[in-house]
Amino acid sequence: MKINKIIIIIILSLAFISCDNKIALLNQLDTNKAVKFYFMSSEIMGPNNLHEISDFQKKHRSFYIENLDALELMKKNWKYNSTSDFDNFTADYFITYSENGEYKGKISVDLKNNIAISGYGPTNFDKQHLFMLDEYAKPINSKFFKFSNLKEARIFYNLIKDKNWLLPSPNDKEYYKWLEYEGESIIKVNNKKFARDKDINKAFKKFIPNKFPNQDIYYNIFRFTSENSTVRICSNTDLTKDFPEDFHVIIPWQKYNNIILPLIDFNTFDLDEIIKKHQLSEFTIIDKIE
Repeated sequence: MKINKIIIIIILSLAFISCDNKIALLNQLDTNKAVKFYFMSSEIMGPNNLHEISDFQKKHRSFYIENLDALELMKKNWKYNSTSDFDNFTADYFITYSENGEYKGKISVDLKNNIAISGYGPTNFDKQHLFMLDEYAKPINSKFFKFSNLKEARIFYNLIKDKNWLLPSPNDKEYYKWLEYEGESIIKVNNKKFARDKDINKAFKKFIPNKFPNQDIYYNIFRFTSENSTVRICSNTDLTKDFPEDFHVIIPWQKYNNIILPLIDFNTFDLDEIIKKHQLSEFTIIDKIE
C-alpha cells in the first residue's frame, strides 16, 4: 500500500514538473491592451508547398481574433513542450499579433504535424486549441499591392500608414527602408580580414563614414558564420564601385522596383478613393506573398 502511494506521488510530481517545463507561447501577452491576432493562411502567404490545406483552413481561410475571452483562452492554453522533431514542419498558418496596433510577436503552426515555431523555437502544438476558437474567427479582408514605381509606393504608403491597414511584421524596420533610400546591395565580408580586431560592427562603424563622408548610408550586419558576415547596404546611389576588395558583392545595387504592401481589414470605398484621387496606376494585385 505504501509503495503504491509512493508511486502515485512520484507520478504526480513528474506531471507537475512536466507542466512547469512547458513553454507559454503567449506569456508576455498583455490582454489589458487592444490585442489582435492575424491568422494568415498558407494559401495566400508563405512558400508554395504540397501540403494539403486542412478542413479548418477550408472553412476559415485567413482570419483574425480580437475577442477578449478568446485571447485569455489562448494565453492560458498555448503552453507546450519544446521539440527537436520538426524536420517535416510546414506552416498552415502564419500568425502575427499586435498590442494597441503595434507588432508584438509571431507564431507559425503546422496543423498536420502539431508543431509551432515561435520566438521560443519549435514546440509541440495542439490543434484542438485552435479549433476551439472557431466561433471567434472573423474573416480577414486582404489585398496585396505590388508596386513597380518607388514614387507611387511611397505616396500610397504615406496615405494609408495611419489607417491600420498594413499587416504588422517583425521585419518592418528593415523592410520599409525603401521609404528612405533608392536601392540596396548585399555584400559578404570576411570578419577577420576586414576587422583586424575581429569586431565587425566596430570596423563598419569606423569605415563607412570615413569612406563615404557625404553619403547617407544604412547598413545591417547579419553574421551567419564566425568567419563571414553578410551585410545589407542601403543608399541613394550605386556605391559598389567604391567598395574595398574586402567587400564581395553578392547582389549588386538595385533600385527598389518590386515593393509589396500587404493590406488587411481595409475600407474598400476609402481605398478605391485614394487610388483614384492620386491617380495611382503602377501596381498590380497579387494573390500570394512568397
